[in-house]
Amino acid sequence: MFGWEFPPHIAGGLGTACYGMTRGLARNGVDVTFIVPHAYGDEDQRFTHVVNASDVEALYGSTGSGADDILEKMSFIHIDSNMVPYISPEEYESYHEQYVKSGRKTWSTTDAWKQRYTFSGKYGANLMEEVARYAVVAAQVARDLEGQFDVIHAHDWLTYYAGIAAKRVSGKPLVVHMHATEYDRSGENVNTQVYAIERAGMHAADRVIAVSNLTRNIVINRYGIPAGKVDKVFERFMKLDAKKQGTGLGLSISRTIIKKLGGEIGVFSEYGKGSTFWFTLPVKPFDFLPLQQRTEDVSETVEFNETEYDAGAVRRTILIAEDMDDNYLLYKIYLEKHYDLIRATNGEEAVSKYLECNPDIILMDIGMPVVDGYQATDAIRQLSSDIPIVAVTAFAYDEDRRKVMSRGFNGYLSKPLNKDELLKMLHKMGI
Repeated sequence: MFGWEFPPHIAGGLGTACYGMTRGLARNGVDVTFIVPHAYGDEDQRFTHVVNASDVEALYGSTGSGADDILEKMSFIHIDSNMVPYISPEEYESYHEQYVKSGRKTWSTTDAWKQRYTFSGKYGANLMEEVARYAVVAAQVARDLEGQFDVIHAHDWLTYYAGIAAKRVSGKPLVVHMHATEYDRSGENVNTQVYAIERAGMHAADRVIAVSNLTRNIVINRYGIPAGKVDKVFERFMKLDAKKQGTGLGLSISRTIIKKLGGEIGVFSEYGKGSTFWFTLPVKPFDFLPLQQRTEDVSETVEFNETEYDAGAVRRTILIAEDMDDNYLLYKIYLEKHYDLIRATNGEEAVSKYLECNPDIILMDIGMPVVDGYQATDAIRQLSSDIPIVAVTAFAYDEDRRKVMSRGFNGYLSKPLNKDELLKMLHKMGI
């Protein structure tokens, strides 16, 4: 398995997803070797064997992947020298003895271009170079582990060239995981180099795993990948029939609650027969108090000094559930300077983003598609009674306010948004 990140050294969701997959595979009896560009030595290896690509001596040459296009733009000049890169003092002493005994002035082996590449494993200015070099290492790892693996998995575009190279060397099937496409990250103004890597990886793969129906459709329609080759793992919350009652949140909420209680939940399924769900809980007392309805009115005036805020307050994270682009743009204008913003475009996504990102407060639109703000808040309140949730709605009558405050919200704001009222509400909530 090739991945660019692995906990605890992560910059986003990629490493977390990789860790979850290795853990899930291990619990199903699958041995996983995880190759990461730069390992720090403190990675959790209970479920996988982590290989540091920076420690692998790789033979420079064709990888059989698109990485060659990048490497061809790099110039290598061979000079007469007895210097050998990236070796220990003890290794150098051994080499030096051989030089002296042989009388040679240069050191050569059958792998004249074999060397180690030191990766940063980050997202710096030389990212494309590291992606290409990672593919060289991947080819070498595939040679070194010949006969020891059955399938190759590449997680997101950063590792696609590596996956292609390993497949060309080993002949093993390649599965690529599409965490997010370049269209998700950049809209219509895509980075053509990233797009080309994504497309090459998915076309070379035997199977493409998309994380949602939306991603699957983008992969098929924007990248030209045959639909029969693209599978989708179920989204955290999903209804097979949008016309049926319910929000599709029950199982995931059950899992979260059971995990918080120190338990485990699982499922046995057999196609055509059905599924059996089970869970276990530790035998110990647990103090459980029912969620309290939030009925306090927070409309009182609160002074907010923006100058004082600029003096050094810690940036907080706000989850904004808003389906209208112009309304979200207004949020950005008002808040982006002081806060980290996360957007959900419907109530279902709001619950998912809450679990994933652990925001400090949620600004919840009421009238949203798929799942409305009331249903989303009901679901979140089953998980936490502490997270502040403020309703933001165009329904501004007193009756609407009373309904909002009786449904688990901590506060109420009316549209169109007023900057002063918005900042005062955030201050009132301690944000």
